[in-house]
Amino acid sequence: MKKKDSNKMLFKSTSEINSEEFSKIVKYFKSDFDNLSKYYFIPHIIGIVVYSLLLIIIWKYYLFGMITFVLYLLVVFIYYKLNYIKIYTSIFNKYYKGDKEFDLEYYNDCIKFHNKKLNYKDIIRSVETDSDFFLKYKNNLDKYEIINIKKNDLELEEISLFRDKIKDSLENHLGEVEDPIVLTQHDLKGETLKIHRLLMVVFILSVICMFVPYIVILNTDLTNPGVYYNIKYIFIISMIIPLLSLVLGIIYYKKGYKTLKNIIAGICVIIYLIVVMNNAYIDNKEYKNYKDYSVIDEYKNILDVSLPNEGTVFDSDLLNEFETFYFITYKKDDSLTLNNNIIENDKWIKIENDKTSFEKLIVKSEANSLISLPGINYLLIYNMTTNEYNKLPSVDGEYEIVCSSFNEANGILQIQKYKINYSK
Repeated sequence: MKKKDSNKMLFKSTSEINSEEFSKIVKYFKSDFDNLSKYYFIPHIIGIVVYSLLLIIIWKYYLFGMITFVLYLLVVFIYYKLNYIKIYTSIFNKYYKGDKEFDLEYYNDCIKFHNKKLNYKDIIRSVETDSDFFLKYKNNLDKYEIINIKKNDLELEEISLFRDKIKDSLENHLGEVEDPIVLTQHDLKGETLKIHRLLMVVFILSVICMFVPYIVILNTDLTNPGVYYNIKYIFIISMIIPLLSLVLGIIYYKKGYKTLKNIIAGICVIIYLIVVMNNAYIDNKEYKNYKDYSVIDEYKNILDVSLPNEGTVFDSDLLNEFETFYFITYKKDDSLTLNNNIIENDKWIKIENDKTSFEKLIVKSEANSLISLPGINYLLIYNMTTNEYNKLPSVDGEYEIVCSSFNEANGILQIQKYKINYSK
């Protein structure tokens, strides 16, 4: 028998690595590309950490910040699990700098490409699909690499011969749908395409609904405790789309559609909105008590302005730092009249550039909106101990203070009474 010449080239072909081919490789060799996940997760983690810290540290939305952090990462992780092929392919397109087209030469005992020699016996794992062969091997640096061989550039006899050469490592995946991402984009038609688009739109809107109440809160004057009850309805309305996502997800999942993202997004966003809505800050637990308007009569002389005959008083009885903490809201016309009266009164100090020289006489409480002066236009501080207006004490000690403020934008009058230890 004549010995086969291992140096004789049997045949050759050309292959190409592009987005479509790479997505197929990821499908069958996912674990070999999991290191790419850092390019997806790290930017998301950095972004949500910064955003959550802003919520927690600057705006003091502790629970809101923590829930946002957890749910955002949950959504990011779910999206990754459902779309890792698409994610890895996008990263490949962005960072891959190697040759995307290459020639292969086939010999009795090896393949040659990229000036490399790959012995058939060194192939660790090979996969055959309807359109490709995929080969996994170790390179000279002892790192794993994967190449694709396109079958449409080979004759049937050559395919059969090559299949026999790699049979010890070969996995048969003939007949499988090789690229569900490409098929999803190109093969969906008619009603199926409409349903697919509907589910995607509802999913995106569900995620957006997480932030709608927060956007409303940022554009709402929270010094008015009455607005919290209106904000509740924003949360409830925001739950409609996630609920729709959940219902449609369940319905079409039973019909064979891939709706896991809709189901999970619906559940997560609804839970998020319910928890945040019932947070003590949003639920208005600190400002839930209404008082008769007559409770402010004892402060009329101190305020030294003509007050409207009626208004709505909210009282916080949960703030131990204060003997009195009233929020008083008025009808628009009454509020304008009060505003003019305050402007004409010399005892009321106009706040300029959100600063006041009397901060030492203001209780440093997170609940005290006077600490964050933006929105406060006029301030009056009365020292009941010394019977003085807007004057820092000359001696250190404990003083009883009535601190009042007025907001021109929303017409809210605040009255606080407390004791404070003053030191120069």
